[in-house]
Amino acid sequence: MGGRNIFIFDLDDTLYQKDKDNKVFSIINSDLLKQLNGIKIIFSNAQYYYCLDFLKKIDILHHFSAVYSADTLEGMKPSIGVYQKVARLTGLTSVDRVFFFDDIGVNLINAKNIGWHTIHIDQNYNKEDPTSISSSKLHFIDMTYNNINNALYDIIHLPRP
Repeated sequence: MGGRNIFIFDLDDTLYQKDKDNKVFSIINSDLLKQLNGIKIIFSNAQYYYCLDFLKKIDILHHFSAVYSADTLEGMKPSIGVYQKVARLTGLTSVDRVFFFDDIGVNLINAKNIGWHTIHIDQNYNKEDPTSISSSKLHFIDMTYNNINNALYDIIHLPRP
């Protein structure tokens, strides 16, 4: 029997993005988040109170079973120790399918090293532009999207193993 689907999200510039005037312009579609079949977790380098405050402001806190932050983990990404701590706290097993979403490429390296599927959220990524050099060509990035909603849509519609 297969394991669980675990969806681990960074917060800043992953679940929302800001324009040049510092205004939020892309907030995660709550309906897509609801459609994800599995456990949803926040894993952020921000402080715990900031994570909770922002998740409440955009009304998606109720979707997440845990919020792990730099202060609660006593460390920050990209240190491999914090990824291992998240894995332990979540009770991950070798048969679980873990999807990790982050906007910072270096934060995806250790996620990939411990076997997680890595999804880079890069607001400058344009998959339609064949001349652009995609960060998805890096060995530690499984997929790249210009926003979280496109990533979630594709993951929701992936064929089941």
